[in-house]
Amino acid sequence: MATIGPFGWVGGYNNAALTYELGKDQLCDGQDAQVIYGTLQKRGGSAYINSSALNSGAQVTGLYDWLSTSGTRYQLIVCGNAIYKTTSLGDTPSAITGSATITAGNLHTFASLNNIVGIFGGTDTPLQWTGSGNVGSLAGSPPTGNIAVTANYFMFIAGNATYPSRVYWSNAADPGTWTSSNYIDFRPGDGDTVTALADFNQNLIIFKRRSLGILYTQSNTIAGAVTLAPLTQIPCYVGAAGPLCWDHMPDGSIVYLGSNGHVYLFNGATPTDISDQAYPYTNIQPLFDAVSIAQLPNACVQVYPIKHQIWISVAINASTTNNVIYVYDYLNECWQPPFTNINASVMEAVVDTRSTPSHSVVMCTGNYAGYMVEQDKGTTNIEASGGNIDGYGSVCVVLGPDQTDFEPKSIIVPYEGQSVATLTNINYGINGYRTTGNTFQVQMQQAGGQLDSTFIMDTSTLAGDALQRQVIPLQNPGRVYSITVQIRNQNASQPFTVHPIYVSEEVAT
Repeated sequence: MATIGPFGWVGGYNNAALTYELGKDQLCDGQDAQVIYGTLQKRGGSAYINSSALNSGAQVTGLYDWLSTSGTRYQLIVCGNAIYKTTSLGDTPSAITGSATITAGNLHTFASLNNIVGIFGGTDTPLQWTGSGNVGSLAGSPPTGNIAVTANYFMFIAGNATYPSRVYWSNAADPGTWTSSNYIDFRPGDGDTVTALADFNQNLIIFKRRSLGILYTQSNTIAGAVTLAPLTQIPCYVGAAGPLCWDHMPDGSIVYLGSNGHVYLFNGATPTDISDQAYPYTNIQPLFDAVSIAQLPNACVQVYPIKHQIWISVAINASTTNNVIYVYDYLNECWQPPFTNINASVMEAVVDTRSTPSHSVVMCTGNYAGYMVEQDKGTTNIEASGGNIDGYGSVCVVLGPDQTDFEPKSIIVPYEGQSVATLTNINYGINGYRTTGNTFQVQMQQAGGQLDSTFIMDTSTLAGDALQRQVIPLQNPGRVYSITVQIRNQNASQPFTVHPIYVSEEVAT
């Protein structure tokens, strides 16, 4: 009897295509799952880094991973009206606010130059920290603003309420000197504001909501004033949504969330839309269309290099806080199902300096309750009730609009055995897109017998758990054009790893 397949998920998550337009091996639905080397896996869990809430549970508005010239790595955390530092993800953060004024709720950006970290939060006086003591005012009477970055040998500031199109810079290699004439206006009078700054190949990218430009950092110094030029507008009319809505890709390009709710890769010349892609690429623009426009400036973007992923934290529908993360796999150029119940107000990829690191680079998020959270750790979600992670993915097996020569009788699901856990649901539906009406429960416990305290038959230290399979009978399918199959587990501490599935004319026994 014939068996067809495999039908998998390596093509990623496509929220825009209809049944017969889905690309090969693309998911038609899903959440809290990810595709890792061709298998569908429930996403990792999370854990609090600080054991008790900072600053009475205020919102975290800034995270920064900083390596000082002494070789010490610090994490700086802005929470409410206070700022904290820690030298290890396992240490208790200590306050370094001193007498500084920090307005709670203002998003903060950071810039480092010559062993000085600048800390910028809107209308507050810019602050600095050098690795010891408390923060203090940044020297040189710099302008106020909540947008900052270092490019080449200059520290740049924007986001000034009085001059919304203006970008300021320090003297070369000197973040403590801000000559009054060191500034430039990008498209002044256009009714728009600078929303973000990014460094690119030692030059500066200036984002507004409806435009972006590049300022080259070749300098000319006359009587103390540093002139930077030229300033060139990029032929694009979509800028970044907010100050935290961009990050560097490993190849040096930039990913940013646009003010129109689309996601772009920018190579310095032309932005490429990756959220609204044409077939056969994955497209999840309908999900981004549900993002709260009012909260879009508070979104944040972070590259997670060890998983070759881009994380984009946004508020959807009527939420006033970021409550979902959309994930793009830049190695396989496809979207993953979204991650839910992660309330990331800010994100930062942090080098793990602990004696026993969980990953070389840890994805850290700050939330609205005073916690710094390590993501992709364990199998429970610290921010969800009961720690549950409702992970699932659905694939649509398309046989054809007039299939007659193949009569499916069963679905074969290969999966990796687990020490605990159940596939609480393997659902399937016939001739219905995203519609599943038949449910099977599969125990994933390891079938092998334990030979001693460290060795279990069918389990390999090198190869992992034993591959198992479940044959699921199709109940009176009749004439079949498509089959939608959903793999799901809704519990805490119950991961799953499922391989691509097969459809067979064999009757399940």
